[in-house]
Amino acid sequence: MADPIKTVLWHPPELGLLKLKVDVAVDWNIEYVGVGVVIRDASGNVASALTSKLK
Repeated sequence: MADPIKTVLWHPPELGLLKLKVDVAVDWNIEYVGVGVVIRDASGNVASALTSKLK
């Protein structure tokens, strides 16, 4: 059984810095891994983002 869903609050980085958030999902049935990355500034604006599917 999966763990219960948790609420996670985002805290911005200090002014002048960027914050990197990475998430990964695995599908063992088809042997794929999905990766997502978001980089945000102190105002919460997205500076860059990417996704990738790996086998």
